[in-house]
Amino acid sequence: MNLLLFIGAGLYGQDSTVVEPWDRSKVDYRPASVEAMEAYKLMPKYVYDRYVEPESIWDKIKDWLWTHILRSRINGKVVMYVFIGIAALILLFIILKLLGIKPSGLFIFAGNTKVTNLRFQQVDDDIYNENLEDILQVAIKNKAYREAVRVMYLLSLRHLDSAGVIQWEPWKTNRDYYYELKSDSSKVMFKQLVRSYEYIWYGQFGIGEEKFKMVHANFDEFEQLIHQGKMSV
Repeated sequence: MNLLLFIGAGLYGQDSTVVEPWDRSKVDYRPASVEAMEAYKLMPKYVYDRYVEPESIWDKIKDWLWTHILRSRINGKVVMYVFIGIAALILLFIILKLLGIKPSGLFIFAGNTKVTNLRFQQVDDDIYNENLEDILQVAIKNKAYREAVRVMYLLSLRHLDSAGVIQWEPWKTNRDYYYELKSDSSKVMFKQLVRSYEYIWYGQFGIGEEKFKMVHANFDEFEQLIHQGKMSV
């Protein structure tokens, strides 16, 4: 009996415990005005997705690619190959810039150039090929201007070598010949001709008759300076 009284007294004591409020200060309710609420709604930082912009077609395409292709295939190897590809493109771009060739030349195929039945590609880099002059005339007659520019370039090297301005060797580069030239004016002209040649030949650009006439005139002017002995001045 005493035990029951003790338990009951304990329970009564727990129920009668009073918790003191931590703050007895008066609450001051300040309702915002309608104008203030409308102003806040116009602020971007207070826009809590009240309006969800509809998904665009491009967003749907990206979601589909990510869900069906990219997410299932991305791994360390794919990422590595992507970085290798980017590095290769950057290196290729640098090489093209050094050669003075526009990157767009890589996307123009040989089929876009003047097609003839002549096998100009068999012309090697031998500047003393006795048929170069004849090949040049045939190329111009057939409007194979890209091949004609290559032959004019080889003839220019022949005439420079014959005049003693350069010493031609099959293994030498255009940069080597550039530094063998004495005068600044001849270097400028030679650099322009080489740039046109590499742009047209290695870039596989098909040029029209008007453009070829301009390039041909530049080569003719260069040839005149060689014959006049002004390349070493």
